[in-house]
Amino acid sequence: MMKLLFIAPPIGKMASKYLAPPLAIGILAGLTPSHYEVQFIDGNIETVDILSGWDIVAITVSTPAAQAAFEIAKHYQETGATVAMGGMHPTVMPEECLEYADVIFIGESEETWGEFLKDFENGKHKSIYKSERAMKPLRIPEIRRDIFSKSGYLVTKTVLMSRGCPNTCEFCLVKKIYGPTYRTREISKIIEDIKSLPKGGMPVIVFVDDNIVGDREFAKEFFKELIPLKIKWFSQCSISIANDDELLDLAKRSGCIGLFIGFESVDENNLISNRKNVNKTSLFIEQIKKIRKKKIIVHGAFIFGFENDNIEVFEKTLRFAKEAKLDVANFGILVPYPGTPLYDQYKEENRIFNYQWKNYDAAHVVFTPHKMKAMELQQGQYIAMKDFYSWRNILLRILSNPSFLNIVLNLSQINVVKELKKIVQESRFV
Repeated sequence: MMKLLFIAPPIGKMASKYLAPPLAIGILAGLTPSHYEVQFIDGNIETVDILSGWDIVAITVSTPAAQAAFEIAKHYQETGATVAMGGMHPTVMPEECLEYADVIFIGESEETWGEFLKDFENGKHKSIYKSERAMKPLRIPEIRRDIFSKSGYLVTKTVLMSRGCPNTCEFCLVKKIYGPTYRTREISKIIEDIKSLPKGGMPVIVFVDDNIVGDREFAKEFFKELIPLKIKWFSQCSISIANDDELLDLAKRSGCIGLFIGFESVDENNLISNRKNVNKTSLFIEQIKKIRKKKIIVHGAFIFGFENDNIEVFEKTLRFAKEAKLDVANFGILVPYPGTPLYDQYKEENRIFNYQWKNYDAAHVVFTPHKMKAMELQQGQYIAMKDFYSWRNILLRILSNPSFLNIVLNLSQINVVKELKKIVQESRFV
């Protein structure tokens, strides 16, 4: 029997409170023939021990986890294992990843995983497997959830409805990874997936989509099919959901209890320059009111460090988040991820001064801002998070919405604030 080990390297403490088992690993495990012994180690919840005896070690690599992945790969190659890498970073930085891996996957690895395994068994695998086309519709096999740990995750029930996003934001990697089109699974297959989820644990299903309403008409049909299941769910979408009353009503009736929404900036010029055209700052307050009126938690996300941001952006954004009565908010630092137009621009302008991928986590400044100093940006994020998640403000939000999810989301940010404080204290900029 062949032995296959999947590994998710540790991303870092900034991501530790939003952990969920990586569906991509479960999907590939589901595509793996039965004559393979399959195990999975998640470095975010357990130690990645280096053990010999594995034929293949497959590592999923996001940019913030790249350095940890490279170190793990080096040790496993020393044991004689064939090391494969797939995910975000190998797709956008293939040459770098090939320095540490025997095999890399570019794009959606489901399309080439079977080919690689056959080649491996025949002793003639290639070094690069590239998906030449995007799956449409998405064909996701039965996901092997048995390989995931039964403890350590904040969320255990995760389902994929779609891939991609219709928007073209300059700072986002979604189109680079998943292609230019928004794609969905067959509704019947998604329903089967939901019904097969294990019982127990947190009673909320998380749809791990980048934009669950990327195709409004499909979303409406999907939400209608969810209503009889009487589930509770949380997902990510654009604020445009508030512009369609029928869509918003169906989302609520289907069990939606919370939405993660990228507002990105309260400065219209920032949104325009980054092609976030779906967002209009003048509409934000009313849109948020419409969603919250349905008793749906609004988890707003904002980015500091855009070209038009100066030191006033922190107080301005914080004031907006409070006036809008956001249930939860994240204030991140702009990240010029490799593979994005933003990265290409900043690199050409010689503004990126930190190429330590572990710091590409929205909590470290890795580039020279346009209208403030790097330390001002670093400190400003911490001050905004510290204020929004003061005990007084957390209590006020929980009293306004005492749901279990709202309590968990707010309390989970306390450790994030502590980590941000450490980052500020340790930061040194020239």
